[in-house]
Amino acid sequence: MLKATLLLLFLSTLSAKDIVDKAYNRDVPKSSMAKSKMIIINEKGETREREILTYTAEIKGIRKSLIKFLEPADVKDTSFLHIENPKGEDEQFLYIPAIKKTRRIAGSQRSSSFMGSDFSYSDFEKRDVDSGEHFLVKEENYNGQDVYVVESIAKDEPDYSKFVQWIRKDNFVPVRIDFYDKKGNLIKRLEVEKLENIDGYWISTKTVMHSLTKNKKTVLEIIEIKNNIDIPEKYFLPQNLGKI
Repeated sequence: MLKATLLLLFLSTLSAKDIVDKAYNRDVPKSSMAKSKMIIINEKGETREREILTYTAEIKGIRKSLIKFLEPADVKDTSFLHIENPKGEDEQFLYIPAIKKTRRIAGSQRSSSFMGSDFSYSDFEKRDVDSGEHFLVKEENYNGQDVYVVESIAKDEPDYSKFVQWIRKDNFVPVRIDFYDKKGNLIKRLEVEKLENIDGYWISTKTVMHSLTKNKKTVLEIIEIKNNIDIPEKYFLPQNLGKI
């Protein structure tokens, strides 16, 4: 009882920046391999389904992710590599099998749709806590869980003016994020529909990105995941994208 009371007192003293910092830097696997399906649903309710394989690893302190499309035939073998850069802009590369070439995704291109989905290339970037000013709007119960609602005003963000996050108090996982454009309009909403504790890590196994202005959405659902496995460093080299 005393321990629980002390924990509540501790949580109540957290600043908005503390909360965001805990969310951004929560414990995650050192590496993982996940098989997922991506379902793109347009404004008419028509769907396109894709199967993808994602490799993620922390190599020499740098987080790297490789997304490889397995199905259907029109996107098969397309690969996307994302490399976090703690000191500057992240690096992104896209391998296009039709022309057998890898191209770098420039900063000006990152607001565009990722492979026809409602995610943009910039949505894959991990934003530094200091890249925005954070405010605790309120604390509430959201879908049966106690959450902090934190508004983050972006400083040097090219696509968004602010984000509002619903962050669970018990594990600091953001279960909803609202995205506002440069004019202050709410344009997108990311919702975690399924959150599971796998191998001691909280993992969003079903996530939906809503394009609110276009009445579209993309569902990303993990079918199978393996954590803390050996993944060769060569998987995360741009020159190898067409070979993995």
